[in-house]
Order: sequence, then structure tokens, then C-alpha cells
Amino acid sequence: MNNSQLTCDRKRIQLLLDARLSDDEQSEFERHLDDCSDCRDQLEATAARDEIWSGVREALPGQSMFLGLPRPDGQSSDGSMTDSATDRDAGFSQQAVLNLLAPTDDERMLGRLGTYEVAGVIAGTERVSHFEVGALKFSPDGTLLAVGTSIGQVKLFDVRTGEVVRSFDDEKAKLADEKTPASWKSLRRAMGGVVALAFSPDGRQLAMCGASFADFAVSFNSVRRLTRSVTGPGRVKVWDVGTGEMKYDLAGHDSHVNDVVFSPDGSMLASAGNWLTPDDWGTGVVLWSAHTGSKIRSFETSANGGTRSIAFSSDSRWLAIGTQRFDNSNSREPSSGGVSLVQVSSGTVAWLVTVPGWAGSVEFLADGKTLSVLCGGRSIRFLNTAAGKVQSEFRKSDLERGLWWDSAIAPQGDRLAIGVGGRDRTGSVEIRDLTVLKLSEDEAAATASEN
Repeated sequence: MNNSQLTCDRKRIQLLLDARLSDDEQSEFERHLDDCSDCRDQLEATAARDEIWSGVREALPGQSMFLGLPRPDGQSSDGSMTDSATDRDAGFSQQAVLNLLAPTDDERMLGRLGTYEVAGVIAGTERVSHFEVGALKFSPDGTLLAVGTSIGQVKLFDVRTGEVVRSFDDEKAKLADEKTPASWKSLRRAMGGVVALAFSPDGRQLAMCGASFADFAVSFNSVRRLTRSVTGPGRVKVWDVGTGEMKYDLAGHDSHVNDVVFSPDGSMLASAGNWLTPDDWGTGVVLWSAHTGSKIRSFETSANGGTRSIAFSSDSRWLAIGTQRFDNSNSREPSSGGVSLVQVSSGTVAWLVTVPGWAGSVEFLADGKTLSVLCGGRSIRFLNTAAGKVQSEFRKSDLERGLWWDSAIAPQGDRLAIGVGGRDRTGSVEIRDLTVLKLSEDEAAATASEN
């Protein structure tokens, strides 16, 4: 007889879903769920009907690989750069859900999904099924390409030969995490998961941000009611490119850290995300010394949807910050973005403008007078840095499927690359000519002189 059946209780499942169990009762039942597949199946069936689960998969086709949702045909999601430790059946990743949540002002909640408050993630299946490339960055001299994956691998490739030059591995932190299975500890991993990479201007340092090993470990064979993560190490790291040694492990964010960038003069590193301590909760940018790893200051934003992107001006004096805000009272446009220009030395905000959807990647053009911002995956606006006014805009065609997820400007400033994610699980890159913006600027100047 299976002893786990002695504590199987459908009423307890409903009490768990209603958050009516005491802490001790919940912990005991969660341990039971770890060992009882029948109760896990019953929990899933009680939480939602089969057609609702199917509807979720259909409504989020472009997110299926990221979330680890099983495909309708029962097949696991394909992935390149396969590894024996990740070649498993598709499963639902709790960390993937956390990555989708925006911060919340309610300390009782785990985060926000659109206009909804999320109290917790109560269940997950047993395996992490795949990984994907989440960050790419060329070295300043163009000879190396850094590649970061969603399971925390970071490798340097020789651009000319395609050979792996170096693979970064934080062995001490990786082995110390008790929840990471032994089979995963042989993998060379720099952190739990990578969302952004940045080379220092001289190419000698590589910064990365994302999830810590502990953040990622909730994906493994566990059923847990998760709590909000607190600020700690493991989420922003700086490495020596030449030796592969870690220089700094910066403790400035909770699990929501979205971007990292060096200042052009090489003196500073900025990271964008949230922080949560016993005395403080906020979202914004933390500024670090690139020479010592010490914290210089932080710039807090008022965006309840989080701080998503950052960019330094060419003279390192200004910082552009992209954010997201949710508005429950606006049913037509529940999400909007914000772009601000902040003086690095004082934290003074020169201007703040609103953009549609959310503010994705932000980047200064070579002339230093124009700032590009990805707006809600549907357009890219070009703002003048003097006042944040729109000079020009590229809009996604209504016939074009999918959204624009990222953008990058060529060093020469004449080309714009746009990463497109299709609803049919395909991706593409578009190249736009930025010389047309000069025409818009000339026309604007001519109009101003006439008036």
C-alpha cells in the first residue's frame, strides 16, 4: 500500500487553492504533493478545467518555449545547443512564471500579470525541459560574441572561427545550491539564468544579469507556494574576460533584474530592476563602480510595472531609463511605458515622457541628440534628447504577425536591427535604414525656421 495515499484529501486541495491552510498544514501538504502524482493531477484538475489549460496554451503560442508549456501534440519543445541534462519532457517552469510578473505595491502579493494581482504560484511539474538563448553581445572590437542562455550558461565564441573561447562557471555558488539536482551540477553555469550581457568598453570585463541559482532551482521537481524574493547576490555578476574569473557578485536586486550596461568611459556599471529589503522596496537603476564593485547610488522610478531598460549617453553624463506602468482604470490601454533622461551625477530627471505599451530597449544614436525606444512591441520612436519630443517613428505593419521584441543600432548609426517574434513560433530580424531620420530632422529644422 502506498503510504502517501493515507493523506490524500480532496478537501485539502481546495483549502490550498483558497489559501485557507495554516503555514504548517500547507508545508505538510506540499511535501505530500512532491510524492503523490494523483494529488498533483487532482490539483491541476481542480485549479482549472482541461479546456482552460488548452486555452492558455493557445493564447500564448509565442511564449510556449519560454514557459515550457507542453505542445498540443504532446511533443517537447525543440532547442538548439542541447544538453543531456535538459533533454527531457516538456514541463511548466515556476521561474518562467515569475519572470513574466511585474512588481506589485501590495506586499502580500507575488507580482502582477497585466492588471491582475498574483498571490502565488502553487504548482509546477517535475522537469525543466529546455533552454534558449536569452542574450547576445559582441565585444567592442567585434572579435568575440558572448551568448547567454535561460539556464545560466555564458559562452564566448570566436566570431571568425565559431569556436568556443571560454565558458564561464560559478562552481562555488552552483554546488552550494541545495535544490539544484546533482545531474545539473556538472554543467558549466555562470548563474541561474541570463537575460542581458554587457562588455566593458575595453572588452576586458563581461557583466551579466538575470536569475540566481536559487531563483532558477524552483523549476526542479517541486511544488511550492512561492514568496516574493528578496534582494541578494547571484543576479548581477562581472567577470574577467581574459581569465574567466568572477570579479564581482553584486547584491542589488531581487529576482526581477532586466538589464545591465557599462558607461562608455568604463567607470560605471548600471543595472535595472527591482529591490526588496526589510526596509525598502522599489524599482529603478542601481549604479556601481566598475573598478571596485561598490554601490555608488540608486535611481528609483515610480513605475509599478518595473524598470525594463537602460542606456548611457556617449559622454557617460546621462542615463536613459525605460519603464512600464499599469493602470486598472484604463481598460483600453492598461499598460503604458515611460522614458526618462536622468543626470548621472545628481539623479535629476531632465524629462519624462509616456510611450505606448511599455518602454523596451532604449539606445542613444551616434549623434547623441536622438534616443530610440521600443514601444510596446509595435513601434520604435526616436526622441530628441533635449526635451524627449518625438522626431520620427517606425511602426509595425498591421499585416505583420507577431511583435517587435528587441532592437539594436549599428555602431555607425546608419542601420537599425529589429528582432521579431512571430505567433507561429518563428523569429526573424528586420534591418531598417536610419538615414531617413536625418531627413525628418532637416524637415523639422526647416519648419522651425519658417515659424
